[in-house]
Amino acid sequence: MLLAAGQNGKSIELEPLLAKGYQLILLVPAMNEEGIIEQTMRLFLRETANLPNVKMVIIDDASSDDTALLVKNFSKQAGGRIQLLQRQLPQAQTGKGNALNWAYQQVILDNRDRDHLICGVLDADAYMAEESYQKVIQYFAQDEKLDLLQTRVGMLETRNWLQIMQDIEFTVINDWIQNTRNRLGNAAASGNGQFIRVSSVTAQQPWGNALLEDFEFSTRFLMEGKKTLYAGDAVVYQEAIDQLRPFIKQRARWTQGGLDCLFGYWSRVLRSPFINLPAKAEMTFYMLLPFVTLFTGIASLAVFVFTLGNFDDYW
Repeated sequence: MLLAAGQNGKSIELEPLLAKGYQLILLVPAMNEEGIIEQTMRLFLRETANLPNVKMVIIDDASSDDTALLVKNFSKQAGGRIQLLQRQLPQAQTGKGNALNWAYQQVILDNRDRDHLICGVLDADAYMAEESYQKVIQYFAQDEKLDLLQTRVGMLETRNWLQIMQDIEFTVINDWIQNTRNRLGNAAASGNGQFIRVSSVTAQQPWGNALLEDFEFSTRFLMEGKKTLYAGDAVVYQEAIDQLRPFIKQRARWTQGGLDCLFGYWSRVLRSPFINLPAKAEMTFYMLLPFVTLFTGIASLAVFVFTLGNFDDYW
């Protein structure tokens, strides 16, 4: 029998999941992901072969490549475990939050047993092992008051310094931050590997459309007095960025997202009766953090790259 670490550090037994009647539906936004989407689907089917209560819904956001065609062909041999939803222009390509909200209305809202339905969000390059899926379901099954769960994020491959630094950032630094948030009571969603109990969602469009839609999403939950938790023993893996230009682009988006959340939510966070003072201080710091990490990250990377003398390999 598998064991998972609870919030207090004690182990909880992973009881048979199907008997509890839980379902897990994974929403996977995808735009121009033909290079990795088939691998994502194959790994999903392999790791959930013993979990027929887990389903993947891929949201093609009007891709200009063969993403939709690959998913459509592959889903025919998936036994109903993988579903394709296609958005069309001009409604498509308006942000990850909009894509998630659209799919949520298509496949989630009609489900009758909302207390036992979990909705997860994975990136198009995400991979989770069977044990992690089991642990996610068990966290919700063991705690009926749990509304949102965020898993630990790791990198699939670390072939150069840039990827190694990202792995350290997520598996060490971000893990420490999220465990601190567990103690403060304000664990936050981190985009890839976030899960919610559907009955906890009061809005028909749960996600906002800030560039940090994950933090915006969990902030809304916290301001409503919802219980959030970080699970360091359930891991979602993703591809690490291997070149400097897209890395800088990603961090610039995070900076803009921090600015969106700062202006849109900071005053409401400070006024919220459900968020304690230490948590408010941490959330304020986090909204400002992308500005700090953008410059410190670029500076440290520049030192590494120029020291190694392989700048062209990263760019």
